[in-house]
Amino acid sequence: MLRVMFISVPAGAIADMHDRRIVALVSVGIALAGASAPTALAWLDLITPNLLLALCFVVGSGMALMDPAWQSSVSEQVPWKPFRRQWR
Repeated sequence: MLRVMFISVPAGAIADMHDRRIVALVSVGIALAGASAPTALAWLDLITPNLLLALCFVVGSGMALMDPAWQSSVSEQVPWKPFRRQWR
């Protein structure tokens, strides 16, 4: 939860200043790198508990970076017209 609290506010500002799709793709790339690294390091017999914990933090940080971009892009993908009648 700490990474979400510290990363979400700047991530929301980044998603507003830049293209949301690019922000989402970069953040998923960060999470992918953090998720793929333990596999390669375990295969090479180089993984340590501290390194595994740090890479789990990288995965969570990448997903926390993606959340504001994803949440703001949903309103662009879902049409508003069918829901307008239900909310009155």
